[in-house]
Amino acid sequence: PTDPEALVLKQLAANGRLIANPRWSDLDLFLFELFPGRNFAATSFSPASGSFGGILTLTGLALPSGPVVGGDSLVFGTRWTVLRAPESNMGVWSEVGDDSGLPWGREDRRPSNERVELSKSWVAGQEVVIRHTVPVLPGTPPGVYRLKVAVYDLGTLAELEAHDTNGNPVGRQLELAKVAVAPTFKLADLADYGVRPADADADGI
Repeated sequence: PTDPEALVLKQLAANGRLIANPRWSDLDLFLFELFPGRNFAATSFSPASGSFGGILTLTGLALPSGPVVGGDSLVFGTRWTVLRAPESNMGVWSEVGDDSGLPWGREDRRPSNERVELSKSWVAGQEVVIRHTVPVLPGTPPGVYRLKVAVYDLGTLAELEAHDTNGNPVGRQLELAKVAVAPTFKLADLADYGVRPADADADGI
């Protein structure tokens, strides 16, 4: 696959309107109309730091400029340098949680490099970019939440030890940033459309 994490499709969906999706045999086609003034640019990473298990060190973080709405997904990127070749394939989970530790959105993924190779095939010195898509629960209270990430062994599910900028152990999770969650949009009441409860009952709704 040339777009294994559907990055292009996600960018098109965020910047345009799907107007056709024909299917020819095993081939899916997507035709989008881009919104006026929208264009595509390279992902811009801000410096970030931290490491996991002496295998991966974090070098960059790319976050959206605005808040995420409850019911939508937080799409962001992390950039890593491989310190030493992993002995087994790794998984990465990312989470949006409140100050009490309650998660309001989580994603697990098996990261791959630009050659679509899983982590067991990575080599020391290689740079890897991971795209994350964390679904935030509908109805998540608006506010500021903690964005965390962890790395684990896919075979044993054991999480690797995390270290901060100064190399100090900080447990099994690394806090990346604080993210804002905006209120979930609600559908207007039926009455706003002139529909009374009796009308709804009569139609069998």
